[in-house]
Order: sequence, then C-alpha cells, then structure tokens
Amino acid sequence: MAHSTTIELERILPADLYQRLSAEAERQNLPIESVVRDAITEYLADDLEDTPDDYIEAAFRQGWREAMTGKTIPAREALASLRNSDEKPT
Repeated sequence: MAHSTTIELERILPADLYQRLSAEAERQNLPIESVVRDAITEYLADDLEDTPDDYIEAAFRQGWREAMTGKTIPAREALASLRNSDEKPT
C-alpha cells in the first residue's frame, strides 16, 4: 500500500518538492508518507496559532485582575452575551 502512495506523491507533487521530501524521509529514516503527514500537520498547526502569546497573556492577566477585584458578571449573562454576539443581524 505504501508503494502506491509513494507513486501517487511522485506523480502529483512537483519534482523538486518530492525530492526534498524524499531526502528528508531518508534523513529521518521514515516513510515519505510520514514526513508528508508531519509537514502538513505542522503547517496547519502554525496556521491555527495566529494569536500572539503577548496578547493571550495580557488578556488572561486582565481577566484575572477583574475576577480578583470582583468585576464579574453572572455566567448566565456572560453566556447570553456570547450567544447574542454570534447572531447575525437580520
């Protein structure tokens, strides 16, 4: 089965890309399919990680300060606000 997948990869990928992936697979002593899967997974993970860490940390700290100083609202109100913000205007 792996052999047919390799043939498909060789057929659909540009020659230079296939050779780079093949060389990386050989370097790692892995099947090329594993290298391709890992490369796609890493690419998609990077794409999903678009919120800077500094922003996340600042938002967490602000939320923590608000919670510690009693600047909170009931969960029911927070959830209703989130639901309303997801609704599209008609």
